[in-house]
Amino acid sequence: MIQQNEVVTLVLGVAALVFVRLYYSQIRRLPCACVVVAALCVSMVGWVATNVEALVWGKFFQVVEHLCYGCCGVLVAVWSWCVFRSRASR
Repeated sequence: MIQQNEVVTLVLGVAALVFVRLYYSQIRRLPCACVVVAALCVSMVGWVATNVEALVWGKFFQVVEHLCYGCCGVLVAVWSWCVFRSRASR
């Protein structure tokens, strides 16, 4: 069964992706912007998998969901390292 909070998270994720698409010219000024955008996209795949797992292939999409969350964590860590590295070199 699809849970209401998971649908809300998916809708907010879509809104965040729309925002990123509209303001990408400003967002790309961030250090390693492609990494943080990739983290958002991977999170989005995880949020979609969360909702799809309630409908079909539950175990498969649960694994996909958790792999996406793990990859997102790694990407955010890489982005944080990149940001602090760029500040230290100033």
